Amino acid sequence: MKIKDVKVYLVNAVWRNFVITKIDTDEGISGYGEGTMGDFEKTVEAAIYDFKPFLIGREINIQEIYNLLYRHFFLERWSNINDSY
Repeated sequence: MKIKDVKVYLVNAVWRNFVITKIDTDEGISGYGEGTMGDFEKTVEAAIYDFKPFLIGREINIQEIYNLLYRHFFLERWSNINDSY
């Protein structure tokens, strides 16, 4: 089962806004997740859409996707910044 599409929905609530992410698969199964970060819902939405091209077509494997995002978009970037000092 592979990721076919990723969509983000910003949901306004009385006391905070929520970021809901929907992932559609090539087998017609969809999954939802919530990733709210205080008052930075637009930042979270932008980050999800930045990651989208790297997720489309990828097998649904939580650990592999986590490793991809963590190692290539967090660790590398920070290590490169720290290396320049």
